[in-house]
Formats: sequence, structure tokens, C-alpha cells
Amino acid sequence: KPFCQTPVIGSGLFTNNLNNNKMKLEIGMKFTSKWFEGTTEILAINEEENTLDVEIHRASGHNHSEEWNLQHTLWGFERGEYRLLA
Repeated sequence: KPFCQTPVIGSGLFTNNLNNNKMKLEIGMKFTSKWFEGTTEILAINEEENTLDVEIHRASGHNHSEEWNLQHTLWGFERGEYRLLA
């Protein structure tokens, strides 16, 4: 089943960050990780498959796409492992 190209609205896409503020994962959202250098951008959200299609932008210019587990990403935001970029 193809990824949705518009934000999917559903309870599974909302998470609490460390300050207990609700945030929603959306297509186009950019964030950094404490686990690797670079910027991650959400390209697609598939709530039914529990996946995110992301692109990782490296300073070296070696960008690549990956499929991530949606729930694990939400938990990463809750634990402060990811930081949303303005």
C-alpha cells in the first residue's frame, strides 16, 4: 500500500515531548537526532503500516531515504532522542 502524501490525522501520530506539550508528526517536519549527525525530514506517514518514510540530509551531501517504525519514532521524541527544528 503506498504512503500517504498528506498528513494522516489519528491518535497514533500525537506524542508528548519532555515538557508534556502535545506535538503531531507531519509530512515535511524536520528534526535532529542524538544518535547521528544530520537532519531528518518526514516524507510520508503510513499509520496503517506503522511506518514513516524519511530522508536523512548529511552535511557531506550523502543524503538517503529510510523507512522507520512510526511508534519507535514517537517514543524517541518522548524520550528526547529527537529534537524538532524550527
